[in-house]
Amino acid sequence: MKKNAIILFLLMALPTLLLTSCLKDQEDVFEESASARTANYLSNAKKVLTSAENGWLLNYYPDRDQSYGGTPYVLKFGDETVEVSSELAGDPTYSVESTYVLRNEDGPVLMFDTYNELMHYFATPSGSSGAGGYEAYDGDFIFIILGISADQDTITLKGSRSGNVMYMYRLPGSGVDYLSKVLETEETMPVNYTFNVQDEIVNVTLSGGTASFISPSKKVNELMAYIYTDRGIEFYEPVDIYGTVLNGIVNSGEAEVTSSIGDSPVQMKVVFLPINEIFVNTDWYLSYANLGEFAKPYFDKAIAGSASEGEIISMMAFTLINGNFSLYFLSGKYPGALAFSTEYIGEDQIRLTYNPANNYSNGNWYYKNAGYNNLLVPLERTFRLESNSKIRPTVVRMVDTEEPTNVITVTTSAASF
Repeated sequence: MKKNAIILFLLMALPTLLLTSCLKDQEDVFEESASARTANYLSNAKKVLTSAENGWLLNYYPDRDQSYGGTPYVLKFGDETVEVSSELAGDPTYSVESTYVLRNEDGPVLMFDTYNELMHYFATPSGSSGAGGYEAYDGDFIFIILGISADQDTITLKGSRSGNVMYMYRLPGSGVDYLSKVLETEETMPVNYTFNVQDEIVNVTLSGGTASFISPSKKVNELMAYIYTDRGIEFYEPVDIYGTVLNGIVNSGEAEVTSSIGDSPVQMKVVFLPINEIFVNTDWYLSYANLGEFAKPYFDKAIAGSASEGEIISMMAFTLINGNFSLYFLSGKYPGALAFSTEYIGEDQIRLTYNPANNYSNGNWYYKNAGYNNLLVPLERTFRLESNSKIRPTVVRMVDTEEPTNVITVTTSAASF
């Protein structure tokens, strides 16, 4: 009996002995505690962040569904501060400095801990509802560090709020130059494409940070967020169309053909929208100096009508109001608009017809009481549209097809009338 008891005791003790041995092996493998290892990781991360002479490019995606697309940031890290630039500012030389910290919060975390108007833009709520409202844009300013590449040129992050995986790349050149090229891409890149894959025609449209891939048969119906780069656009994730993987699209400018970015690039035909469609869907500012000889006398009567009310016309613009193409104006503090129906003629002409049923705000009053009815003489006509670009025009000449002296030049730049 004693012999059996001894054997039983040894069998019961064996797991404990093995566990002790395993723990000893683990102690040999991990000579430091978990907190010490994280501290060393964060120390190395700081060295990597501050070692980039030109800073880092962060391809930032707010919103857990990437609804707004991506925004490029340039970040230059000092010992405790970070200098932030972004395409958001519209000025590549503009930067804002704030502080950052690296800390352990159940893992290594990079936090932009003091307010920065650029870095915190997508995470700052406002009093309104909807996008940018009390929930802001579901943006991040705290990032979990998922990894640093072996060559220390790429850092993988995860937004703590959105859960989006984002990448920071060491910039080989000037951040100002990079953002300048991004802004140029935004201005010059077409937004409509078509390509053929396995006998399926796929139409691609870029809008509001989201690319749609749709075929007439509806066999292809994909959406993917994108970000502007110095050479085109890059998708948040690769898009797979019948085994053809697309990572982005090269900016073709005004060329008729371009290619996708990826391991198997496809040729894409650029689809340019007719200028008359672009015209109707863009805001265009008028100025008195850019009115032709024929139009000025009739606008003079509207100016005199406003003056009789002690007002000055400070602004006039063609714009869409409630889906109606309209001549919007601001006379003193009073807004109004005269509405027009539009008819496309070919690809470069448009016919404007007064549509009083859709006048806006004080439009009817100024039409009846302040001489604004005279504006129909130069405007209710057919115009040939001449633009300075077939992609994103900023200047359009409206040339009357019947009266050669009736030429009105409009611009996308906000201007006083």
